[in-house]
Amino acid sequence: MNKEEFDLITRIRNHIPVSDITERTVMQKVIPKNAFENYTKTGGWDARVGGFMSRACDLMHLRTVEDYCYGLALNYSGSPYFNEELTKVIVDEIYVMRYTLDNGAIRKLRIPNTADDLQNNPEPFKGHGYTGGGINPEGKYILGGPEFVPEKGGFFEMTAAEIYRIDQNGNETLVGVLVAETNDAGETINVFKKVVK
Repeated sequence: MNKEEFDLITRIRNHIPVSDITERTVMQKVIPKNAFENYTKTGGWDARVGGFMSRACDLMHLRTVEDYCYGLALNYSGSPYFNEELTKVIVDEIYVMRYTLDNGAIRKLRIPNTADDLQNNPEPFKGHGYTGGGINPEGKYILGGPEFVPEKGGFFEMTAAEIYRIDQNGNETLVGVLVAETNDAGETINVFKKVVK
């Protein structure tokens, strides 16, 4: 992409501002299976989220495992979703976390579309504020969507969250939910619990 094309897509991207996100906006992030296991095991990860994320409404066209893998350009070097040659999806399920954030976190979101972003982030990041998109084996282009990122690589507490497993046919199964628990110190904390199916 040359500078003129990059500037054009940046101007277009800026018409979907962070100010469109509210405490009721459902955000979305694909996570690897091992991340799902780490979130939901006893003593596992804190219920925080960071990195690149999208509004769930912008990715509603992604239905199947293949849609997500190509629409989010997950065919990057070392990807857990593709074979070594990056020519074939090798997973038959994908995990999607959907969550909301409070206003404090939302105010720290930004559009990742600067030259510094492009220089300092690995694939699948494209530098223009959108997920990459890609062409599936049938030759169909799978469109991605606008993405956001926390300022300075921060992590946010989620106010509500669910994790879904999506199969090759696009069937979604709820497999994890954020719940409030009291820890040993008597504090209320949010943790993910597996949903038994």
